Amino acid sequence: MGTKQSSLANKNKHNENKSNLKSAKIFGKRGLEETPKNHGDLVIVERPTFEDNLETDSLETNSTIETEESEDESEDEFDQDYEDFRQERARILKDAQDLKKTAVAFYHPEAPVDVSPECFG
Repeated sequence: MGTKQSSLANKNKHNENKSNLKSAKIFGKRGLEETPKNHGDLVIVERPTFEDNLETDSLETNSTIETEESEDESEDEFDQDYEDFRQERARILKDAQDLKKTAVAFYHPEAPVDVSPECFG
């Protein structure tokens, strides 16, 4: 049933399915299929790292004349930024610990509470 056009269209689909099945490789115990990939379409790009960014930044800044004083100042800035980062991280971790203690106290009201005698006068 159907016209000559529809049978030709179905025939082309059937041939495409056969070619796909022939190109699929069966592997593993469960017969999973692996279809070949067209490697011409793939582009492999390495993830940029902090060191790569430093190299490109240094290439751009090499056009200016640097003195020893500016290098010392930049090292001091880097040390200060790192120290600020460490202090902020320590504050965040302390806040997280305090929040965890509060959550435990909230979810366990049967836990004993330590009270200082100074609060009663």
